[in-house]
Amino acid sequence: MSLPKAGAPSFGLRARRDFKQNWAVYLMLLPVIAWFFIFCYMPMGGIVMAFENYKFGKGLLGSQWVGFKNFTDFFGSYYFTRLLGNTLALSVYDLCVSFPASIIFALLLNEVHNRFFKRTIQTVSYLPYFISMVVVCGLVKTFTESGGVVALISQALGGPSELISNPGAFRSIVVGSNLWQNLGYGSIIYIYLPLEA
Repeated sequence: MSLPKAGAPSFGLRARRDFKQNWAVYLMLLPVIAWFFIFCYMPMGGIVMAFENYKFGKGLLGSQWVGFKNFTDFFGSYYFTRLLGNTLALSVYDLCVSFPASIIFALLLNEVHNRFFKRTIQTVSYLPYFISMVVVCGLVKTFTESGGVVALISQALGGPSELISNPGAFRSIVVGSNLWQNLGYGSIIYIYLPLEA
């Protein structure tokens, strides 16, 4: 590490000069810092709840501190292996369906030569990504309950008439709704867009 030359201005002096010259740039940086602090760092205070017997009325600071008791209770519970197995099975199922589906969809779109039709299909496939998860859950419930579109199709194919209350259909409903919502957005990186001449 080289030492500063004799007579060179100190770091503090250089920082003050830079701030005087570029104060507008530093001012524009304040909203970004505020956004990160409010939405990224402040919520991390909620991690404390994992180590407390959290009571809503007492808040984060008033709840009893229990250390790792919540973790030992969870990992030692009767349902832990079932929860872990369900989580892994759902993740693998989702990965095996959603990942190839995005690539296949992009390959199919790359074969479409009518630009208007291609752009229309792309736009329609991207739209579900921007729908709130609350709305998606409401749509899934409506479509999969008795009398819903998906339930009627299932019934016509010889399946159950009400999918939402069928435990065996849960994973397929979750993966299918995730595929519907993310198919178009997940295919963006694979779609070939020729450069304009």
